[in-house]
Amino acid sequence: MPLAARIVALSAALAAASGCYPSTQVVRVVDGEQVAGRFVDETAYEAYLRASILEEEGDLPAAESAYAEASAADPEGPGPLVRLAAVRCAMGGAKVALADEDFERTARIAPTYAPLFVERARCSMARGRMEAADRDVRRAMELDPKDSDATILQARILERSGRGAAAVGLLHGYVTWRPQSAEVWRELREVAHRAGDRVREGLACEREMRTSWGDTKRRREPGVREFEQVDRLVMQGDLQGARSAALGAGIAAGELAVRMAALGRWLLALDQAATVLIADPTDANARAAAMALPDREQVERRLGARAWEQVVGVGDGARAGTLGVLLLADAVARRMGAEVVEGIVRAEAGHAEDDPLANALRARLLRR
Repeated sequence: MPLAARIVALSAALAAASGCYPSTQVVRVVDGEQVAGRFVDETAYEAYLRASILEEEGDLPAAESAYAEASAADPEGPGPLVRLAAVRCAMGGAKVALADEDFERTARIAPTYAPLFVERARCSMARGRMEAADRDVRRAMELDPKDSDATILQARILERSGRGAAAVGLLHGYVTWRPQSAEVWRELREVAHRAGDRVREGLACEREMRTSWGDTKRRREPGVREFEQVDRLVMQGDLQGARSAALGAGIAAGELAVRMAALGRWLLALDQAATVLIADPTDANARAAAMALPDREQVERRLGARAWEQVVGVGDGARAGTLGVLLLADAVARRMGAEVVEGIVRAEAGHAEDDPLANALRARLLRR
């Protein structure tokens, strides 16, 4: 669980403990709702935050010590105790038995605290106890159906048990209900890729980017270094690495297909373009990449005749980006001569000036 999410979860934990609350209550906002919770003194809260940062940095022994401090300062709080158990489980060895004791103690304090079941399931899964993991994660989902961590963990348990299609279905069902969850879209993309479900992989790839960016009008533009990092991964043939880097840089899935084609990595470009187009045949950049590839028959076989007809038959819609336009111009120039596209290339002057690949392709077309 990311640091920010754990800090939010602490507030939820303070409100989730079973039994009567003391007379002093604190109202917190958890997942958009006001919840009255126990008062927790500053020592416990400060120790918990310090432990969360240490855990995020990978310093598990120090995180263990800080979570133990937080739990000692707030012995009735399930949040610090569950994180203490999770850290001890991750440390392995003799610490695992201590983690089991922490989980048991948490169950006595707060038997309906959903993160208890998520982390205990995660710990069981790490030890190969799949039945116990499945039982606990299902209980977590019953207690908190909106928890994306529980859904992702359930999908991983299903996939590890040889039920990849069921994992894809579970994740797809979650994002249908809660489409704003970028982390579940990301998990769906990865699981669908391993399951060979190209339709859901393509859908998840695009939606992950959209939800990560939020409003596309506020999407930041990548810089030279980010373009170069993505291009380097493409040249290395690292499809998944390039996709992750493109996501972080704000490069859309269709735009990534264009970059692959412009770099001459035809098979990667075909795979990426097909992944996007099977889900959305109107994506202008993915269409540009597919139509620029040298082997049209191979593209049609990869997409299927019907999907290919949709790609080439889509009417005027969104315009491809500058690199996509230049890529198509390059394909036309190879077949009909550079003079045919000179006007188009010159019209793109001044666009995408921070993109070294677009600049190189534009310069090459003008030199022909």
